[in-house]
Amino acid sequence: MGGRGALAARSEEAHAPLARHPQDFAFPMTSAPPSRARRWIRRGASVLSLAAGLAAACFLLHVYRAESPVEPAPISNGPVPAGASLRVLAYNVQLLPGLADAVAARVGEAAYRAGRIGEIAAAYDVVGLCEVFDTDRRADLIVAVERAAPGRFAIVRAPKPSGYVTGSGLLLLSRLPVEQWHLHTFEHAARFAEFGLRADGFAAKGILHARLRHGSGIRIDCFVTHLDSKSDPARARQVEAVARFVAEHTTPEAPALLLGDFNVNADVPPVPLPAEPATPYVGMLRVLSGSGRVFSDAWTVLEDGPGVTNDPTGSRKGTRKDYVFVSAGKCLFAPAKIRVLPHLDERVPGGSLSDHAAVECEIRLDPGSDGAGS
Repeated sequence: MGGRGALAARSEEAHAPLARHPQDFAFPMTSAPPSRARRWIRRGASVLSLAAGLAAACFLLHVYRAESPVEPAPISNGPVPAGASLRVLAYNVQLLPGLADAVAARVGEAAYRAGRIGEIAAAYDVVGLCEVFDTDRRADLIVAVERAAPGRFAIVRAPKPSGYVTGSGLLLLSRLPVEQWHLHTFEHAARFAEFGLRADGFAAKGILHARLRHGSGIRIDCFVTHLDSKSDPARARQVEAVARFVAEHTTPEAPALLLGDFNVNADVPPVPLPAEPATPYVGMLRVLSGSGRVFSDAWTVLEDGPGVTNDPTGSRKGTRKDYVFVSAGKCLFAPAKIRVLPHLDERVPGGSLSDHAAVECEIRLDPGSDGAGS
C-alpha cells in the first residue's frame, strides 16, 4: 500500500475491534438452595472470569487500538548556507507493543528509554527510527522531542494498515519541512506457520518516504525501512521492494538518504563490487543499484572497522546491520563523519537504551557543487 499527498492531509482509519468477554463459569443447579460454600465458589469463579476477560480486553485494545495521526510541527527554518551539513541519526529503539515487550525485549524501562531517546533525537536534523511499535512509548518519545526542541520538528509515522497486529514501527523526525510522504508495506514476511509468535509478519513492516525541503531550496528524498529479521527469502524480496519504491519516489537531481535496520550483516572488511560469490551484503547493494540510484554505504566510505550495531553493550558477538546509505543526485551530498553510539545507561537493566546502537552521520551538503563528492 502507499500513502500519497501532503502529510497534513493524511488521516488514519480506526481499527479497534472489541475483545469478546469470556462466559462466566457455570455450575449445575439443584432444587435445593446452594450452600454458603457453593455460593462463595460461584462468586469467586465469576470474579476470576471477569478479571481474565478484562485483562484480555485491555491487551487487545492496547495492541489494536486506533492511532491518532501526527501532524507536522510548524517549522521556520531560515536559509541554509552553501557547504552546510546535515546531522542524521538511524536508530532501532526496540519499543515493542504490549505483551511482546514483556516476552521479547532484552532491555526494559521502556517509558524511560522513550523519553531519553526523544531527548537525543532532538539534537539532529533528520532522524529515522525503527521499532517504535508501542503507541504510548511513541507518544512519550514525541513529547520528549517537542520539549527539547519546541516546534522544530515535522513528524512522519507510518499508519497501521488493517490485517496486522501492529504497524511498521517506522518514525521519521525532520527539522526540514516535509512536502510529501509515501508508505509501502512489504508483501513478503516471515509467517507464523514457520516462525511461530516471533514471526515478523505480525507487524506491517515496510518503507517510509518523505521529501524534505532544504533551506537552500533543494529537495532531499529520505527513506526509512526495517527488513525481516527471521526469513532470508522474505528479506531478499523486501530488498527488491525497497529498490522499486526508491525508484518510484526519487528523481536523478535530488539527493537521497536510505536509513534503517536491514538485518543484513555487513562484510568485514568491505568487499568491493563486483564480488563473486556474492555475500548477502553485496547482493543487497546490487539490488539497491537497480533503483537507478548509486547508494554509498556511509560507514565504508569513512571507516574500515566492524561498526557493530546490534550489540551495544559488547555482551555478545555482534554485527553491523543498521545503515546510512547516501546518494548525491546533482549536488554535493557526501558523508563527512560517522559514529556508532551505544547509548549505555545504568538505569536500564539491559545496560543501554536499546538492543541496537545508533548510527550518527554528518553529511556535507552544497547545492552549488556537483555530485562528484559522493
